[in-house]
Amino acid sequence: MININTLFKRTIFDKKKLGNRGERIARRYLRRNGYQLIMNNYRNRYGEIDIIAQQGECLCFVEVKYRKADDEWALYSVSHHQEQRIMKSAAYYIRTHKLGNACPCRFDVLIIRYYVKRFRIKHEFTLIQNAFQVDTF
Repeated sequence: MININTLFKRTIFDKKKLGNRGERIARRYLRRNGYQLIMNNYRNRYGEIDIIAQQGECLCFVEVKYRKADDEWALYSVSHHQEQRIMKSAAYYIRTHKLGNACPCRFDVLIIRYYVKRFRIKHEFTLIQNAFQVDTF
């Protein structure tokens, strides 16, 4: 059995480990909800995209936020500057993979809130499809 206090002491102050944990949980959630995962942690000179997936004909660029359940600002945690970086990274991905302008795409944000209940870590998911939009690449 996992000691919850030890787990949180190890990871709560290590943002990279916590982020990796959140992205692992996000990938599982997205697969269960009909997304086909293409790539995770895509990096280029413009920034990083947490998860690139496909849902139907639509290419989805997903930003993952893993937060404590009592974080009231989780829904607002993607800044305008971050949106711009994600959009530029997505445009670069589309250009370099020769997907063309006809490729329907959207920008989703998956917020995962975690809390402890009966000595187990529980999660609440909020998936915002088309969380932000771009006029043109």
